[in-house]
Amino acid sequence: ALIHGLTPYSEEVVVTGVVSTPGYPTPMQQGTRFIKLLRAPECHRVRLVVEKLDVYQRIDGRCLVDALAIRTSGRLDQGEIFCGQEISSGREFLSDNTTLILDYVGYDYASSGIVNKRPGFIATVAHVRDPACGVQENISVVSSSPKQNFSADIMAGNCSVELTNSANIFNVRSPGYPAPYQGPVACSLKLHTMEPSYLKVKATEANFSKRDRLIFTLPGGSNYRISSADKNVVRSLISANSDVSFRTMSKSSGVFSVEVEAIASNCHKVRLFHIRDIDY
Repeated sequence: ALIHGLTPYSEEVVVTGVVSTPGYPTPMQQGTRFIKLLRAPECHRVRLVVEKLDVYQRIDGRCLVDALAIRTSGRLDQGEIFCGQEISSGREFLSDNTTLILDYVGYDYASSGIVNKRPGFIATVAHVRDPACGVQENISVVSSSPKQNFSADIMAGNCSVELTNSANIFNVRSPGYPAPYQGPVACSLKLHTMEPSYLKVKATEANFSKRDRLIFTLPGGSNYRISSADKNVVRSLISANSDVSFRTMSKSSGVFSVEVEAIASNCHKVRLFHIRDIDY
């Protein structure tokens, strides 16, 4: 009630994506105060990457006009206060627990007859696993056949896994899907098949920069890289271990959805489908 009672811009944010001053990059002329409670799931932390902060600078060492407070402890009485251009582009803030608070105050330029030319701030929000937490997030799907089990663990990052009506099919999707992600992003998932099977992969939606990498790596070292040109192309991956990674190589925007199906086979060993972070 306290949050929503401040201004219409105050909110609790439980999804990943973009947060900013209202109307960014259009400068705000009316005075405002808002709080955004950024919350991550259990056993996760909030990772905030500030893309840009451009508001009025300090006066006599204090942020007296515009101010952005970033409270990584999740408490309103703690945190750092910034103004001007004090946060460099790409700087990361990691919450101490499941909550990070953004507390913004903007001066009422309109009432003073002053035109504000500064855009405010914009940042991206991700959820990352808390290594101190011993509980493993697990999404498990078991088919009607007792011989087939297909499960997924979200390990890190903010890509998503959507269950389908079929027990043997997952949709692995970009952060914030169906809205476009804003780089930089990276994600880590682990998919398992518990019985002999192979994986059929199809990009049902693929629209992202050529510099962004969505790659399947087979044990022998060969790669299958999905690009925008591979929409609806079907590939069968037959291997005991397959690594898959997604990482943006720039501050780009895009979207993808990849259908991954486990198909039972008596001819192959157990399959491990592992998505993890890879440095390029």
